[in-house]
Amino acid sequence: MRASVTLILALLATLWASVARADPPAPGDDEAPRSSTSYRLAVLADQRNLLDLSVLGGGIAFSVGSAHDKIGGQFEMRAMLGRTAGGLSTFEVGVGGSGDFVIAAGAFIGVGGGLALFGVERATDGSEILSVGPDLYGRVGYRFGKRMAPFVALDLDGQLHVGSTGGFLSGNPVGTFVWGPTLVVGYQF
Repeated sequence: MRASVTLILALLATLWASVARADPPAPGDDEAPRSSTSYRLAVLADQRNLLDLSVLGGGIAFSVGSAHDKIGGQFEMRAMLGRTAGGLSTFEVGVGGSGDFVIAAGAFIGVGGGLALFGVERATDGSEILSVGPDLYGRVGYRFGKRMAPFVALDLDGQLHVGSTGGFLSGNPVGTFVWGPTLVVGYQF
């Protein structure tokens, strides 16, 4: 857990350094181009609920896509580490796509979906219980500029995982609903 906190702090420091070095826009350069390729790098803080477990964690996300005046689409990858109140370690890895719609000034809403892998450390022997399933989320956020700019978003995520009681894809299959909010703080290039 200490290593994941150190990683998140290092990413925040790097992100802050990028924002501080960004050149101010030239006069008359505050309009975004009609269409451009965009990249996003973000740190994540999340809370997940599954069965009677509550997980707090954090991680990183990277996405690449296209940004237009009012809409944008991204291919996203994310990785998060977490811990339950009882001390069990968890991880989540996801890939998918999303669409954002500007509603006013820098405010946007969006939806996304993909595939997520979720793992929980067993209390008995330290091995992993893995599950995989579809991931859907809604997003609200704000971007502090039209081109290269920091952004903040809040996702509400829901995942339906299929795993098994005897190990990943062996034994008796079970379905588990995993849900929770994710705070996203990042920079769009």
